[in-house]
Amino acid sequence: MTVVLVAGVAGGLGHRTALACTRLPGTTVRGLDRSLSPSDPETQKVLEALKAAGVDLMEGDLLQPGTLGPAVAGVDVVVSCVMGDEAAMVDGQASLLNAAKAAGFVASTFSVNVFALDRDQDSAVCSMALQFADILKDSGMPHLHINVGITTECFWGVMGLYCHEDGTLRYYGSPDQKLDVTTSQDTLSINDVAAAYKEVYGKELPSKCLGSIDDLAEELSRRMQADPSAWQICVPLMYQRVVFDGSAKLQHVANDRYPDVHPTDMRSFLRQHPDLAAVAWWPDGTPLPPEFYRK
Repeated sequence: MTVVLVAGVAGGLGHRTALACTRLPGTTVRGLDRSLSPSDPETQKVLEALKAAGVDLMEGDLLQPGTLGPAVAGVDVVVSCVMGDEAAMVDGQASLLNAAKAAGFVASTFSVNVFALDRDQDSAVCSMALQFADILKDSGMPHLHINVGITTECFWGVMGLYCHEDGTLRYYGSPDQKLDVTTSQDTLSINDVAAAYKEVYGKELPSKCLGSIDDLAEELSRRMQADPSAWQICVPLMYQRVVFDGSAKLQHVANDRYPDVHPTDMRSFLRQHPDLAAVAWWPDGTPLPPEFYRK
């Protein structure tokens, strides 16, 4: 019996990962989260669904290393789906790494190819991930970083590309720039996404170019200078820049190492989800405010 621990199990990625693990033969799944009595009713529903699926839920705070021992005891693999600020992503994951000891460790780099980015220029996108990657490398522990590009739920949600208010797909640069969505076979440009949308839904997906890559950099700078405290609302633009200029493109794609994994491509995703607003992923379930889309 293989014992898998999923850290950050109540999050959008964490609970999906845990549920997927419950479907693996001969696998026992543990879920670690900071609180098993959250004040948010939606998070409570997620935890109840995990428990009903057979996930053994455990409470532990990554910033309090002494609480992690019971969760990692006897595990074979730790999958970190931790999301948060620098304290959680760097210090917290380092605590989890130390607690895991001989367990295999899958790092929470479920994102664009942060390893191809410039640490200084793209620090807001890659800094925390690369800081922890250095810690993980120095530990000598067996590990695996997973770069998936843009998850489809994020494409229609937190990336800020699709405005649910007016139904417009917005972009910078070339509409032919290929974007990593779910698989190497599903690298799609804005034009490709619009074509898939029309094929599945039978109607046009209006698209709007907001300017060049340089214009995107200027818009990002303008917003940051206007209100530095609102940097989080600028994060989607930071990711858009490294995606649309191609610097975060996945390299050395290794899908063939996992022949049993069959990611859902964009057309299949659209067929399965006629209501995109219902499946678009937002941090804490809160969509980007309308002013984000105003330019």
